[in-house]
Amino acid sequence: MNCKIIFNLEQTLCRTFMKKIFISFLVCSSSALAYSQNVGVNTDATTPEAGIMLDVKGTNSYSTTATQNIFQVKSFDANTTALKLRLGLSTGALLYGSIDVYDATSAVTRPLILQPTTGNVGIGNTSPAALVDVKGTNATAHLRLTSTAGRASLVLTSDVGNTSGPIITWSKQNVGEFAMYDYNGAAKLAIVDAATGNDAFSIMGGKTTIGNGSGISGNSSLNVYGNAGIGLTYYNSAAPANGLIVEGNVGIGTTTPTSKLQVVGLPVYANNAAALAGGLTAGALYTTGVGDPRPVYIVY
Repeated sequence: MNCKIIFNLEQTLCRTFMKKIFISFLVCSSSALAYSQNVGVNTDATTPEAGIMLDVKGTNSYSTTATQNIFQVKSFDANTTALKLRLGLSTGALLYGSIDVYDATSAVTRPLILQPTTGNVGIGNTSPAALVDVKGTNATAHLRLTSTAGRASLVLTSDVGNTSGPIITWSKQNVGEFAMYDYNGAAKLAIVDAATGNDAFSIMGGKTTIGNGSGISGNSSLNVYGNAGIGLTYYNSAAPANGLIVEGNVGIGTTTPTSKLQVVGLPVYANNAAALAGGLTAGALYTTGVGDPRPVYIVY
């Protein structure tokens, strides 16, 4: 059995005698339900717009400063307690359309979910290849996060493994500020080695770690696990295991080294015994402060 509701009342009669009249005739039949004509709601004496099956007209004009909910679907409850899916338009200073879910009981909006089971959502894209696929037509921003209070945040979670997921936040107050947190809530920015799953580069707790195969952060401000090369042409040269090769000059105690190795500020002691008494240990360097040339000595 199929049923359809047919509305049939002269518009002149409705406008003349009362503000709203609802008259319905319920027609049921065993055949398939079919209704080929367009339907207009509040369209006055005009017919529905061509090609639009359901044409709903609001009460405010384009130039009116107002926001109105034009269409809604609600639960089987009183108006003051129903859950409502609303479609609206703003015809004020900011022109926009809106879709929301309104809980009349608590006077708050509820989550709006697209594709709750399966399927992708495309924005500017007619063939989305991901759950959310955003495609722009120019070089302007395609995704923007803002906040009226505090910091706007993007939260990424995973149903597998670390269920809390990382949290990425951009600061509203400071331009260019960027922060990332791991699932334990500790500040962390990391690049993971796809082959091993460990951190190839990480910044955590104020410490930068490079090449840590174990994924454990070091205790120095900069930690380099393995060998390292510094220089324009040394990038393709292999330094000794846990060693360092430097193409340019190295300065210790100076910011402007003029030779391959320049050390400024060596301690001055009369001899080896005085250096040991002064707190130096075997292998440390010192000078006596006299002589030309002035030799550098090694504590033994």
